[in-house]
Amino acid sequence: MRSARPFVLLALAAALAACAVSPVPETPPQRPNRVVMGYYPSWNKAAYGHTQVPFQDLTHIAHAFAWPDADGDLVVPSDLLYPALNAAARAAGVKMILSLGGWGNCAGFAPMAASAANRTRFIGQLVDFCRANAYDGVDIDWEFVEGDQQKADFVLFIEALGAAFKAQSPALILTMAAPSGN
Repeated sequence: MRSARPFVLLALAAALAACAVSPVPETPPQRPNRVVMGYYPSWNKAAYGHTQVPFQDLTHIAHAFAWPDADGDLVVPSDLLYPALNAAARAAGVKMILSLGGWGNCAGFAPMAASAANRTRFIGQLVDFCRANAYDGVDIDWEFVEGDQQKADFVLFIEALGAAFKAQSPALILTMAAPSGN
């Protein structure tokens, strides 16, 4: 009597050959289809509290404003911190961004960015502030970078800031309000 084993093995080999094995693709992290960022001015919280913010329509909130001083220290106005806003945003899946500068708050950017020591101090304070106060990153609103030296210093600042933010876990977000043109 002949054994059925060779036939079974042949059938199994044919079936396996017919199957295509392909690697399972890694799923990239989900990114929103669009970013909808609203600016929340700290001085307006009495008139427009966090319960009035339409979180369902936003992906990010830029909380305005803190700024650098000339020595590279982070200046945070006494009325800026609003833990209830940060908590409500986080609960709704909205990222909180600390907005830096803005009209009238930019005098410290140029001297801070001109010195490696001041840049390092400022960036360290930004990272610490974001981590301690539930911010997901910062928005730079330097009005305005002027001249070749400030442009070069600005590039050094943004490169160092980006590297420091990427080194965090999770990485901090960096956005910028920037003019068009040169």
